[in-house]
Amino acid sequence: PDNVEKLLIADITPKYYPLHHQEIINALNAVPLESIRSRVQADEIMAELVKDMGLRQFLLKNLYWIGKDQLKFRFNLEVLQNKLEAVGEALETECIYDKPTLFLKGELSDYIVEDDLELISSHFPLVKLEIIEKAGHWLHSENPGQFISKSLEFINS
Repeated sequence: PDNVEKLLIADITPKYYPLHHQEIINALNAVPLESIRSRVQADEIMAELVKDMGLRQFLLKNLYWIGKDQLKFRFNLEVLQNKLEAVGEALETECIYDKPTLFLKGELSDYIVEDDLELISSHFPLVKLEIIEKAGHWLHSENPGQFISKSLEFINS
């Protein structure tokens, strides 16, 4: 906390979340990085497991060229797969960040609900909650303009 002046949290709370992104991990693992030659090919493979085109496009932004004919993901898929349960762990009760904190919630998302506000405030006493309109959990890709606007307003305040 001493190294962070302000904190922005996008559509998640400090509560426990059960595993629920396995289909995304499976789709990413299905992409044969050693043999595909385009994002289009990767998208076609992932479409079998992830039906939401917007989500696939968001994930495929992490695909980049490391050589003339070799694609790679920017994230460490092996670690994400092996530590997926850690993503949903709840914060311990004594974890408190007492500096300005902005929670951004997707209007259409159910990751943050009314019952979570007390828990959020117990960990982040200087919290402000903002809604990103017409966005679900992937609010930064579903409404990037409002996400950036609200984020910069908070950072610059």
